[in-house]
Amino acid sequence: MTQLNGRVLIPTNIYKIVFDPRMNMGAAYYVKNEAGKDCQVLSISELEKIAGINFFPNLPVSVKDQKLDLPVPSK
Repeated sequence: MTQLNGRVLIPTNIYKIVFDPRMNMGAAYYVKNEAGKDCQVLSISELEKIAGINFFPNLPVSVKDQKLDLPVPSK
């Protein structure tokens, strides 16, 4: 996090998790909070290691380790 004017916290990275319950698979988009098109698609396990958060505590690690094939955003 960075701080603007000593008050407002601004995240340095942004993520969005997508989970398909029919396929029992998920993945996450992960980007730096800056101009550009660099985007990574990570498994839920990879994102949890980076963020230090257990997003789905009841989801088995074997499911979190799989990566749903997400389209890379074009814009």
